[in-house]
Amino acid sequence: MANNVCVAGQLLLLDLIDKVESYCELIQSNTDGLFLKVRDMNMVEKVKSVAKEWEQRTRLELEWKIYNKIYQKDVNNYIIIDSEGNCKSKGVYVKKLSNIDYDLPIVNRALIEYFVHNKPIEDAINECDDLREFQKIVKVSNKYMYAMYGNKKLKEKVLRVFASKDENACGVYKVKVDERIEKIANTPEKCFIYNDSVIGVKVPDYLDKQYYIDLANKRLKEFIESKATKGIAKSTPSDIKFINQEIKDELIEFSKKDHKTFVDLLVDLIENSSANSRQIEIFIKLNYFKKYGKNKKLLDIFNEFIKGKNKYTKNLSDKTKKQRLEKLYEYEKSVEDMVIPISEQIAYDIEYMGKPVTTYDVLKGTGYILNLNIAGVVEAEVYGLSNGNIVKIKIFKNDYVKCPFKKGDIVQFISMKCKPRRRFVGKDNNGKPIYEIDKTKKEWWSDDFRIIKY
Repeated sequence: MANNVCVAGQLLLLDLIDKVESYCELIQSNTDGLFLKVRDMNMVEKVKSVAKEWEQRTRLELEWKIYNKIYQKDVNNYIIIDSEGNCKSKGVYVKKLSNIDYDLPIVNRALIEYFVHNKPIEDAINECDDLREFQKIVKVSNKYMYAMYGNKKLKEKVLRVFASKDENACGVYKVKVDERIEKIANTPEKCFIYNDSVIGVKVPDYLDKQYYIDLANKRLKEFIESKATKGIAKSTPSDIKFINQEIKDELIEFSKKDHKTFVDLLVDLIENSSANSRQIEIFIKLNYFKKYGKNKKLLDIFNEFIKGKNKYTKNLSDKTKKQRLEKLYEYEKSVEDMVIPISEQIAYDIEYMGKPVTTYDVLKGTGYILNLNIAGVVEAEVYGLSNGNIVKIKIFKNDYVKCPFKKGDIVQFISMKCKPRRRFVGKDNNGKPIYEIDKTKKEWWSDDFRIIKY
């Protein structure tokens, strides 16, 4: 019944959007209302008159409110400001926190100050001297045995964590069965714990305010980049297809974490990262997680994790997760440590990076054929597997037919000679080709080569 009401409401809002979009610009639509932008105030009454017909037809009543500005990361995280400078906010990044969820309040406050009063992030954070405003509340669930601060086992499972400048400070971790240790997500690498009453406590000298400034600026960037896309977070392209720069940076940070097994890393990614399964798979293929093994092995484990009979998802019960993880740990131990075959790897490089990037410990002169032109003198564009260089190699047709290769083959060029460039200019009276020699330019030729199978 609830789903029916939700779907019906969404359809009715779509109908309203269809009727008013000729007179305004849609900024955001959600299940409980719309944000519309008009060119001038004269259009407000026009929009209201069109919407009045919709109210009469649907027997629903609309409420109206005028705001001068809206800043939004997405439909669930935004700040709206009226003509008097009063603001409302929604979402974990900017909402007003209660005593129950008073988590990183200084970051939320800094963003509000920036958008409403144009106050620099650094000023809002550096001026605060109340330790409570910097707290990160950490709760270790019952599926973990205990929490740790560095190597120290803690009795508490609820921690008040603060970023620390102390070089000897540690991070906070949680321990599962079999001594599997995981870093607690979204906590500083170096921190201190203060579990006594924090009311009225002043900020100590070793609190790392820069950590909170960096975090606030990261969230600010998401808001700033999303403004032009009207509620859909704008992303910065990266050098990897299907992965924006923000997701790439996040995945690289996850790759630096120390997990006991690759399955533990996958659990952390699924539970705590913004990356989807396709993006994680691409990172595996491009060998970003090599400290856990060779990428063919990791890809097999990932496919079992995502698609196998013991597949892991966030919405499983704790009991089911535990049962499946035990099977996945056993599966990881059974998989042979192998790399993706060279031809397949180079194809992945080209698909996701636009060019080959992987190099190998192979004989010099061994290359992957990127392109091939066999009209007249054969010309091959070759990616050097040992050095990553791309060169063009020419071959006489009589030599090529002895060992013909094609695009995508791996070829070892046993004999390579660098000769002055020559250009075909015509034929003599006997029909033989005439070439013009340019000694200022060089080109590579080969008359001895063979196809390699890996």
